[in-house]
Amino acid sequence: MLEIYSLLNPKVSNYGDAKGGIPEITPEMVAACLGQIPITGPALLVRTMAGDDTCREPLTTALRKHIAYLASLKRWKTGPKFWDYFEGLVRASVHFYVLPDTCKRCKGRGEIVRMKTRVEKCSLCQGAGRKEPREADKAAFAGIPRATWDDTWADRYAQARGVLSEWEDLADRATKRIWWTEI
Repeated sequence: MLEIYSLLNPKVSNYGDAKGGIPEITPEMVAACLGQIPITGPALLVRTMAGDDTCREPLTTALRKHIAYLASLKRWKTGPKFWDYFEGLVRASVHFYVLPDTCKRCKGRGEIVRMKTRVEKCSLCQGAGRKEPREADKAAFAGIPRATWDDTWADRYAQARGVLSEWEDLADRATKRIWWTEI
């Protein structure tokens, strides 16, 4: 689905070249499908992942609201630096989900070509094409001390990432449902 979402990126102009792609699908068609997704978070997420930087701040705001609600439900303990850390958590979650580290070995493809004919799954990223950042990197980006991150905020980060993953799944399912009923 990300190939279809990437059609929303205003910098891309040609999808019918020798590298493959889906030439009969236009950015307008994809935008129309995403416009039918009723939930704000998923639509903002895929637009941001597709390269639309104007959606990053609204996505961060939507995630902040969702995680604040989740925090109240789960009765997260608060402390003197809670809101600063909370804001860092949300920003780190969006940053590392939208801009994951591309695997250096396979350059994001998830596979390595051996002897021009044999294709193998990249052993460094396990075929994902990207690498999860280290816990120290997440904590540093969020502005949370490493000990506090390990004790409290790493689990909360995982929950925020779970929300983003759910939003991506919702957007994928909605787009597939809308897309295949219109073709």
